[in-house]
Amino acid sequence: TREHVATHPLSRKEHTKYMHELNQEFAKELGGVEVAIAGYAFENSIAKYPEINVYHTDEAHPSLEGSYLAACVFYTTIYGEAVTAEAYTQDIAVAPKLKEIANDTVLNHVVPDLKVEQSTTKPFNLLVVGSTLVDDNAVANVFGKLHQQAKGGTYFSSYVTRINLGAI
Repeated sequence: TREHVATHPLSRKEHTKYMHELNQEFAKELGGVEVAIAGYAFENSIAKYPEINVYHTDEAHPSLEGSYLAACVFYTTIYGEAVTAEAYTQDIAVAPKLKEIANDTVLNHVVPDLKVEQSTTKPFNLLVVGSTLVDDNAVANVFGKLHQQAKGGTYFSSYVTRINLGAI
């Protein structure tokens, strides 16, 4: 297996589209396994209910609502049935809306609009090597946020814990 690092600015929609395509490739290689399309549900939720924040403040991990939405997508994908209103809600006030999004995304095949605007910032690759690349204070994340504030747009960073340098 060849490992590589490609880090460049990506919009949230570009990342969702990229991850979906990557998951489809993995599913095909594994004999057509079903893929839980949580990323599509996130995009559908943001489009329909922008007041619901499905991301944590780090803008990379799910919020409690996002985790609940992803869990609903997993349930609907695995069992092939709608998550019901009586199901566990994690005391989230917007749980019925999140269940609706999960059900629509998986059962009704609602595909989000993933058209992306072209960035005015030229994409670039950056490899940051260090021992603390795992949290919001990591050099890559700090640089990404500086870039985002100074230049606009978004950034995406990947972390590799072990790599065969001969493959780069």
